[in-house]
Amino acid sequence: MFIFVKILSMKHVHFFASALIILSACGKPKMVTFEHEFTNVPLQISAPVPQGPNTFQIEIPLDLDDLFASHQADRKKINEVHITSLDFSMQNERNFNNFETFVINFFSDSQDMTKLASISPVPKGSTALSVQVTEKAELQKFFADPTLFVILDANITELDTVGYNLMMNMKVNFTAAEAKK
Repeated sequence: MFIFVKILSMKHVHFFASALIILSACGKPKMVTFEHEFTNVPLQISAPVPQGPNTFQIEIPLDLDDLFASHQADRKKINEVHITSLDFSMQNERNFNNFETFVINFFSDSQDMTKLASISPVPKGSTALSVQVTEKAELQKFFADPTLFVILDANITELDTVGYNLMMNMKVNFTAAEAKK
C-alpha cells in the first residue's frame, strides 16, 4: 500500500508539473503601449462651398509597419487604440464662422463608418477646434487597414466662394501584442 501511494503521488507531481508548463506556455502575450502623432494632415476644400450639409474627406495612408516594429509591437495584433487628442486648425487667416456643425467619422475599405465626435454649434470666430473622441468607438481594425479615411460632415451656413485649408493633428495610443523576435 505504501508503494501504491508513492507511485500515485509521483503521477500527481508529474501531472501538475506538465500542466504548469502548458499553462505558462499558453499565457497571455506581453502587451506594448506607445503613442504616435499624425501631424499637419491637410484637408483642402475647393470653392464654391455650398450652403447646407457637406461631406469632406481626408485620406491617410497608414504605413505603420516601421512604427510598430520600432516599438517591438505586432501590428496584426492590435488590442486597443485610443485617440488622446484630435484637433483641426483653419489656415490662411480663415475661421470656422461659416460652419454650424462639425461631425468627424472614420471609414476604411474593410470597416463601416464610425462616428468619433461632433461639435454643435461650432464656436464662432474659432480658428482651431479640439474634439473629444467617444470612448465607445472600436478603432483597432481601422488602424490594421492600409488606408484610413477621416470623413467630416459639416453644415455650412451660407455659400462660400473661397475654399478652406484645414490641418488635422491626431495623437493615438496603441496597445498591441509584443512582436516575436
